[in-house]
Amino acid sequence: MRSTHSEEDRETPPHGRDKVLTSASTRARIARLELTVLRKIDGVLLGNYQGLIPGPGSEPGESREYQVGDDVRLMDWSVTARTTVPHVHQTIADRELETWLLVDLSPSIDAGSHVDENGEVVTKRDLALASAATFGLLASTAGNRVGVVIVGGADPVIVPPSAGKEHVRSILELVATTPSAVTNDDDTDDEDAAQAARGSSQNSGRGTDNRAQSGGIRARAARAWKRIRPPKTDRQAPHKDSALERGATALRGLARRRGLIVVISDFLGEMDWERSLRVLATRQQIVSARLTDPLDVALPQIGNVSLRDPVSGEVLDVDVTAEQAANYQFAARRHRREVVTALRHCGAPILALRTDRDWVRDVIEFAEMRRRGAFPDGERTLADLEMSR
Repeated sequence: MRSTHSEEDRETPPHGRDKVLTSASTRARIARLELTVLRKIDGVLLGNYQGLIPGPGSEPGESREYQVGDDVRLMDWSVTARTTVPHVHQTIADRELETWLLVDLSPSIDAGSHVDENGEVVTKRDLALASAATFGLLASTAGNRVGVVIVGGADPVIVPPSAGKEHVRSILELVATTPSAVTNDDDTDDEDAAQAARGSSQNSGRGTDNRAQSGGIRARAARAWKRIRPPKTDRQAPHKDSALERGATALRGLARRRGLIVVISDFLGEMDWERSLRVLATRQQIVSARLTDPLDVALPQIGNVSLRDPVSGEVLDVDVTAEQAANYQFAARRHRREVVTALRHCGAPILALRTDRDWVRDVIEFAEMRRRGAFPDGERTLADLEMSR
């Protein structure tokens, strides 16, 4: 994955992101991503599953005698010829799977230190888009429905589940263009209108059909959040909980049917989300995609450097000595172990993606481990990175 942005975008970064993609480049990027997923990963990641709603089915099953009203297109002529009694074959019922993507777009998601062969900086948002495309596109086949909860701003962006690849493409466009931080202190119902206005301004320059479609999905997201948002008198102070906790809490009221929940995050925030995910895991299957940049694991010993907190914007001058680098690596390893332990308690296998690795290969290795019955924790993909520091 690589970021495709112009020189003008580098000079005038928008609020909440260091880079921005134009509408045309976003759609082209999603098209290339869809081609990669369907060519290289289709049939590898998702296997057999069971949902709650049986469909009409297409695969032939057992045969039974013909009854008045049966579809003549289901006649089993071989059995009918052997028994001289009309028979029809029963079909194996298809099952509908409902998939929710919980995408954490906290400010740290736009960080990246790896430069690919084309000279483009690969960020963790690129990995978030790749993992959302992988699970969303592969889960959208056979009439399955896909929804998304995007957190990281003032309120979650919620798109109810729907079927079709065009719906998934709209979700991917939201993941690619939603700002990682939104400043909104207004606690009135005008928040929804402001969110819709932001979506409309981001989609300027598109054709009439594309504007109507994107505006429609953003309007649905605003209405979905308005339905489940707490009353004004019961609302907590903004950002009291971590982004993942707010998203998991929202999903507890949305994902009422058994299905799949994919949590996409770098898991660098507060560890207050474990209880909510464990509650979801009682009825849902949970998979986590952990996004990592080499600087999340270790700091190079480069002497004096200025570091900026992506959340608060605070700038701190640090002298990265050998001792400082060792302390940073120890703290990062300890936090990572806490995340792995919490996700194990939730029964959520970890798909570890790094900005300096081929994400397609990591997805295939994850699928192979799950096929063997192992529990991927992603530590193997970071072992060589720590050894090289």
